Amino acid sequence: MALDKKRCMPSKQLGNDNPALALGDVLDRRYRVISYLGAGTSGQVYLCRDNARADSRVAVKVLSKDLAARPFARAEFLREFLIGSRLDHPNLLHYFDTVRQSDLTAFSMEYVGGGNLALLIKKRTPISIREKVRILMEISRGLGALHKLHVIHHDLKPANILLSNRKEVKVSDFGISRFRGQPPDEASDARIGTPQYISPEYLTDGVVTPLSDIYALGLMAYELITGKPAFVGKTAVETIQLRFKTTPVEPHRVVDDCPRMLSKAVLKAMSLDPVARPQTPAEFENMLHDCMRPFWVSATATPATRVDA
Repeated sequence: MALDKKRCMPSKQLGNDNPALALGDVLDRRYRVISYLGAGTSGQVYLCRDNARADSRVAVKVLSKDLAARPFARAEFLREFLIGSRLDHPNLLHYFDTVRQSDLTAFSMEYVGGGNLALLIKKRTPISIREKVRILMEISRGLGALHKLHVIHHDLKPANILLSNRKEVKVSDFGISRFRGQPPDEASDARIGTPQYISPEYLTDGVVTPLSDIYALGLMAYELITGKPAFVGKTAVETIQLRFKTTPVEPHRVVDDCPRMLSKAVLKAMSLDPVARPQTPAEFENMLHDCMRPFWVSATATPATRVDA
């Protein structure tokens, strides 16, 4: 297979500017800014009080003004809201309303205060293998709900897995998601995905299916369980190429408390051949459940049950 090096290149940061709003600013006569949460590729996120929701805390995402002038960037930003507002699942981030203010393009969404999976892995916070698998099962459930609506996430990575203070999972960021069968958008295709988590079939042929999300889920599972990525090169391109040339060390050989069956399930999700992967998030969730059965049985309460694919 020929590797498309254009698809290996890292995405550009499009909107990492200084905070445009100040503490106490009120948006759309309802959202009062109480803190600045940070910036992403498309804009800035603020923690606000929403007086239309009993003064509850919400996150408001604001598109950078320079991007608001670019039609494809604005469409991509609003696509996140349009897709997110259709979702209703405990493991998917909830999206609320667009912000009606002429000088801003923005929307409100659920505030999740426990950071994200990338930070959890980076901090090397000690958590049990049972807890790691619970997190992975919740990601699988959220992804399964997304796929049932025929939506492919297409940028599944640890930074997009938000965690509550109790480490409950919320899959987020649907800005470059696409509906199954939707043709590529050439304008946004140049920055689709994150090199470390893009599927082999997209890299070689530009093909995106729900199984591409399964591959990214496998890579995240490997990273969460072992504490390090499956493939690490000196450059983004080299990191991508390693997955075609090498086989990662089995997770149970990296961490002592990882069952062999769990290693097998994770590496199956990371298969280069889409047909060899679990075919649905529910199938992967069931594999996780089965390989951890002794842990579930020994617990006072079973945290999950098998689900139908």
